[in-house]
Amino acid sequence: MSPVDVLGVVIKIPPEAVVPLLVGAGALLILMFFGAALADWKTKHPETASKVGMVIAVALTGYALYMGATIIPAKYIDHGAPGETTIGFLDGPIMGFSALIGALFWRFANQRWLALGVGLGLGLAMFMKPFILPLHGWYDGHEHPWHFFDPEHLSFHGPGVAVMIAGLIAGSRPK
Repeated sequence: MSPVDVLGVVIKIPPEAVVPLLVGAGALLILMFFGAALADWKTKHPETASKVGMVIAVALTGYALYMGATIIPAKYIDHGAPGETTIGFLDGPIMGFSALIGALFWRFANQRWLALGVGLGLGLAMFMKPFILPLHGWYDGHEHPWHFFDPEHLSFHGPGVAVMIAGLIAGSRPK
């Protein structure tokens, strides 16, 4: 029996999201399990650590910007009008994860203002998307707007708030 038969759900991850998700997940695991060792390494090798942080931050922020340019103007999620492109339910959370980890690594690269800008800018864009360009579904030959508290819009609100919080934390003044 396959998972689709049991759950009745297929979660599709866009092919272009695999590498950024692996980089972000790897960075998150390193932060979770080797945070103290990473801080010691940054203390011993500040220039190298800053360069590594900047490379990861640029990669993840660039991907989040690419996703934003793709999904923020999108009108349809899952079920679009015939001939219209659609976005997936996971596109918002994937963009949010990339932006969040990107903001944290801007701070790791000692770029506090960029961390703040990335976090607040991308987080606010995600949070405001349902208010400015709401999503629609296409059923029975008609277009139906999603309500602001439907899961489709919450998949933008939640990650948007998380990215803004991460940006505020990463962009805060050092003690």
